Amino acid sequence: MRVVLSILDPATADKDRVSNLHAALAVLWDIAVNPPITKPAGPQLTAFNKEKNNQAYGDVTKALVMQFTTFVGLSPSENLDASAAAKVNDYLLAQKMVGKLSGVLRDRSQPVDNGTKKRPVLKRQGLLVSAFHKVDKPDDDKWQSQSFTDDNGAFVIYADLTEPEDKRQPEHVQLRVFFGEGDVRIADTQKQYGLFKSGSTAADLAIELDVEVEPSLIPAQYEFSDVKSRVDAARRQAGIPRKLHQLQTADVDILYDMLKQALQRVQIEHLIIAYLLANEAGCKDDGVDFPLADPAAGLFYGLLRLSKLSFVKWPVTPEAQIEIGLNHYVGPANVEGSDNNKDHRLRLLAEILFYSEFAVDNDKAEPQDHYGVSSEGALVEAARDFLKARITSNNGYLSPQYTEMLESWRTWLSKKRIAFYRP
Repeated sequence: MRVVLSILDPATADKDRVSNLHAALAVLWDIAVNPPITKPAGPQLTAFNKEKNNQAYGDVTKALVMQFTTFVGLSPSENLDASAAAKVNDYLLAQKMVGKLSGVLRDRSQPVDNGTKKRPVLKRQGLLVSAFHKVDKPDDDKWQSQSFTDDNGAFVIYADLTEPEDKRQPEHVQLRVFFGEGDVRIADTQKQYGLFKSGSTAADLAIELDVEVEPSLIPAQYEFSDVKSRVDAARRQAGIPRKLHQLQTADVDILYDMLKQALQRVQIEHLIIAYLLANEAGCKDDGVDFPLADPAAGLFYGLLRLSKLSFVKWPVTPEAQIEIGLNHYVGPANVEGSDNNKDHRLRLLAEILFYSEFAVDNDKAEPQDHYGVSSEGALVEAARDFLKARITSNNGYLSPQYTEMLESWRTWLSKKRIAFYRP
C-alpha cells in the first residue's frame, strides 16, 4: 500500500496520487467497525470505478473526501489537504498498511537532561523534514511523504509498505532537516529499523526518531504574522501606547532590547515601515478611501524583507537607490506632529505599487521578456519567494480583492507626481 499525499487541486491532480487515494478510500469503507466513509452503491459505485480506472478526481471521489473530512472533524472539503491526508494515513496505519515515522526537533545547543536523557525540544515551525532510504545518497532514495514541523517542532512522515528483494534487514533511514523548500540542509540523523513490510507488527510500523538541530544554523525566519504578534505583545508589555505606524526609533530601541533573542532589529523596522506604507495608502485623499489592512502590510513587509523593489534590476548606481531603514520613513508620533518623511514613503510606495522586473539587459532573456514582467506578474513571483522564505503562510495577499486595491492605489498615487532618484 502506498501512502496518501495531499491533493489541493483536483483539476490538475497528479494521477499517481489520485490512484493512491482511490486505493485508500476502498480500504476506509471496508473497515469493519465505524468506517469513516460509506461504500458507494449502484450508479455511484459504477462512477467511482470509472474514475478509478481513469485516475480521475471526479465527483464521487470528491464526495467521499467531503464525507471523510466531515467524519474526522476537519473542515468539510472536497480537496485533500495535508491534514486530511495525514488522517487517511493514520487509518491506513491502524490497518497495518503503511508505516509511520514521527519525532521532534531537539536543541543541540542545550545540555542533555539527566532524567529524560534527551536535549530540550526545539520549537521551530516550518522546517522541512525528509526521509531517505540510504545514508548520504542522492534524492532518488527520498520517501514520497515529507513533513513541515509544527509549532512544537514535531513532524510525522508516512512510509509505503515495500518488500524489495535487493534490500537487507535491518534497513537504514536517514532524516534530513532543511530550511526553505529543501535548499538549505541544516541537520540529519539516522537509524536502523526493520523494513516497513506486510506482516510487520504495529510496533514495527511506528518508529520514533528525533533530530538534534543546532539553532544557529537555521536561517533567520521572517514570518510576517509571527513578527507582528511578537512586536505587538512587547509593545503592550512595555506600555507603548502608539500604534505600529506611529512608532519611533526610540520605541524600536526598547522593543529590540526585549526581543533581541527572537528577532533582528531590521525585522522590527521593516514591520513598522510596512504599516507606515499601509497607513499611507489608507489615508483619505482626493475624496477616495483606502482602508488600512494587514494583508497590505504583509505584502509590503515581504517586499522589504526580500529587497524586491521596482528599480533593483535597473542599472542604477548604489548611491541612487533608497536605503530601507526606519530613519528614512518614520512618521509623526501623533496626528499633530510634523512629518518630514512623507515624500520618502510615497516614493517607496510608488516603487512597490508599480513594481516590475526588467530583463532588457539580459541577452539570454526570451523575446517576450525584453519588455519586462508586468506589475501583477512580478508580484505573483514575489509572493512565491515569500512562501519559499517562510515570510508569509500563503499568497492570499494577491487575491482579486487586493488587485482591485492596487489599481485604486495606483490611480490615487499617479496624481502625486512622485520624483524618483535618478543616477
